[in-house]
Amino acid sequence: MKNYYLKLMSILIATISLTVSPVFAEEPLLFDDFQLPGVISGEGTHFEITESDYLNVTLDSTEQVVLLMASLSNMIDISLETDSVGLVTDLTVGGLLPNTMYYMYLDDYHNLTQIETDALGSYTFSYDSAVYSKVIIQDEPSTYYINALDGGDCSSLIGTWDPGTLTCTLTADVSETIQIDSDGITLDGNMFIATRIYATQHSEITVKNFAYISQLDISGTWRPPNNSISGLTVTDNIYIKYLRVHSLIGDVNIESNNIYKAFISVSYFLRENNISNFRLTENIIDDLCALSFLNDVSITHNEINYLRFHHLKNVSFYSNMVDLFYNAFGAVGYIFDNTIASYNDITWDAPDFDDVIIPYEFFNNNIGSVERGYLAIFRYNHYDEYDEPAEDCYDINTDGYCDAPYEIPGAASPDAHDPFARITPIGSDATPPTTTHTFGGAIGDNNWFVSDVTVSLTAADGESGVSEIHYFLDGAETVVSADSASFTVIDEGVHTLNYYAVDLAGNEEAMHGPVSFNIDKTPPVISITGVTDGAEYPVCTPPEALDNIVTDAISGVSTKNATLEGGNANGVGGYTYTVIASDNAGNEANESVSYSVVYSFDGFTNPVTLDKPFKLGSTIPVKFLLSDGCGGAVSNAEANISLVQLNSGEPAGDPIDGTTNVPDSSNIFRYVIEDSHYIYNLSTENLSSGTWRINVTLDDGKVYSVDIGIK
Repeated sequence: MKNYYLKLMSILIATISLTVSPVFAEEPLLFDDFQLPGVISGEGTHFEITESDYLNVTLDSTEQVVLLMASLSNMIDISLETDSVGLVTDLTVGGLLPNTMYYMYLDDYHNLTQIETDALGSYTFSYDSAVYSKVIIQDEPSTYYINALDGGDCSSLIGTWDPGTLTCTLTADVSETIQIDSDGITLDGNMFIATRIYATQHSEITVKNFAYISQLDISGTWRPPNNSISGLTVTDNIYIKYLRVHSLIGDVNIESNNIYKAFISVSYFLRENNISNFRLTENIIDDLCALSFLNDVSITHNEINYLRFHHLKNVSFYSNMVDLFYNAFGAVGYIFDNTIASYNDITWDAPDFDDVIIPYEFFNNNIGSVERGYLAIFRYNHYDEYDEPAEDCYDINTDGYCDAPYEIPGAASPDAHDPFARITPIGSDATPPTTTHTFGGAIGDNNWFVSDVTVSLTAADGESGVSEIHYFLDGAETVVSADSASFTVIDEGVHTLNYYAVDLAGNEEAMHGPVSFNIDKTPPVISITGVTDGAEYPVCTPPEALDNIVTDAISGVSTKNATLEGGNANGVGGYTYTVIASDNAGNEANESVSYSVVYSFDGFTNPVTLDKPFKLGSTIPVKFLLSDGCGGAVSNAEANISLVQLNSGEPAGDPIDGTTNVPDSSNIFRYVIEDSHYIYNLSTENLSSGTWRINVTLDDGKVYSVDIGIK
């Protein structure tokens, strides 16, 4: 589960857990095992909580009432209901500190009455059911309020307010109660701590991103029209010590939280307003109690230590890890029209009641143990200890389930108190699921993928539901216990995929495939032969065997093109040989080498030398020899002359053109056939005394220099 971080936090803050305490009432609405520690519910005139982590309180009423009362974390919370609107009764709260000032709020934190207990720690007041339905008693008065008009205390005291989204984002820990006063409010904890968050009679509330909440109470009331609120989202909170959701009519989403104690309930007298569209997903919960006609319930992918159901219907319960699963029912209490689906780790337990308990469509679970009380019967289930004809398990209709129900030893007759005789056993699903596939990735040429490929499989089954997907990648089988599977293929080459799904009734889909898909992420490999990158070759032996080899081990070579650029009319200078190739998947590669074809410079000849300075104003014949590198003279080279004066052996300025002297012109050397020399008559009339460097630049790109002196 993605709540791994929440699970770690639950270990770190386990020391703040509530103390388990016994609770009782005159006529309990819930069975004893359904009472949360520090909480009592019931109908009567006397109620008592003992061994609370806060105060051991009592409540006495002069009239019969129905209530839910909690003594937790420095406050007493009493929710009252009656079947007689306008009932007036005197309520006495006992067990408080004697002669002590407390702060009592009726229905919400705007209605404050400061009270003082008597010498016995009691306080008596009159309650009118037509006006109020909740009583809160605290030892501290401070409260912050958030409303949709201007954010209330949010922006000025505890956080920042976004009027566009009606979002209050905390900027610090809050040790006082936060009351939400308007519909549509989002309270973003921003990873801070809150002592208590309270909202009553308001819809579309979101509470998220808290590091810690001591109490979170989102409630409607039993009186019209306030019993019609809906819309609650509680998500991504690292730890909620106590969560209470009461009398909301629909659209409850509790996701990705770590919760110590959770209590979900509806009004006792107005059960026609039962919760619908209740979603509990990917939470870690120590103790969950869900009561009284919750409708359209989805409980999925949670880790729950202790789960207790009471009067639930239309439940979709799957992919949870549950340590103890507990059901209890009154005289008319049955689980009906539920789907309790596959792969739950459940221990099933129930008390002794005169009822037949038939979890319809309870199948494909990994059950640790099964314990049933008096008149309790399992039906239409399949168990390891009851799965062969020797144990009277016959499967004539081959639906994967025994044709007769398995009765737990000691249970009563299958017909006793059985309102489900009309129900057809599960296993009537004879239609296999259907599965489709999609590929995700970058597609090149010829339907080749040029990236990793994500394969997604989605199975659907409109009857019993999907149990598992089997897929074979290149012949290797993988089984996924879900209705979808996704995996990434990174290896290059040609791949094959086969797949099928199996539903919860055991129907197996026909094999799909083989479906082929190809991956080539690697460009071709180019090797150039016949030349060395960066090498110089003499004119007489230039590279003549230039060639290339292109290979592609995956999709194969599609195209290649080679070009040679550079050089001049004399066949000398720099050259670049380039090869561009692509494979059948569209991956492209290019490689190039550079080389030079050059003359062989055979040196300057006399009289150009630094040994003896030349006289200023004289003409210096600058001469040198060139060959082709194989001993043959070169007569068609282009050579230019330039000069630069030196200072301490380094150039003292920019090069200048040569000073011409007849018969030479410009800066170009001329070739003398008689002695196979290149010559330039350099005039020194416009030069100055000192050391000069003569640079000869050839059309093969090379530069040769000689230093001379002038005095």
